[in-house]
Amino acid sequence: MIIENKKRTLDVRKRRFLFGILLATVVVLIAYLDFFDDKIVGLTRYAFIAICVGIFLGYYLWGLILDYNYCYFNDLGSKIVFKYYSLAPLSKQHHSIEIEKHHFQKYTVKTAFFGLRNHLILYQKASGGIAKYPPISLGLFTEEERNRIIKSLELFTKLT
Repeated sequence: MIIENKKRTLDVRKRRFLFGILLATVVVLIAYLDFFDDKIVGLTRYAFIAICVGIFLGYYLWGLILDYNYCYFNDLGSKIVFKYYSLAPLSKQHHSIEIEKHHFQKYTVKTAFFGLRNHLILYQKASGGIAKYPPISLGLFTEEERNRIIKSLELFTKLT
């Protein structure tokens, strides 16, 4: 089965982009409109700009905390394949994990931040023991997709 979260990845990127454009537009309007010359609700134009920028930074940081990744999962061939990359800014490194099905040992799912962050950790039999791969964020997968991935990995765990 092949599962990827391409659509949700694009949605997150579009929202960030549109929110950035909206922020720039609002800041320019606040800075140049005469409407904001007088204090509104006791706040100056600079306070409104600071509030808008704060909301944008909060939204952006929330996405960083949830650690969104684009992820592709494939178990059709002789290997279990995960390809993923982080959606965090300045993180352009692409990762790929390919494990022969007969070398797959086990997996664990770890949650953090009150269940908002889900990470999958894969283990493989190696010549020196058991190799542990870095965690893969499952944050942009739906619950159904996560369950399908877990069921598939469970099948390969029972094979070894």
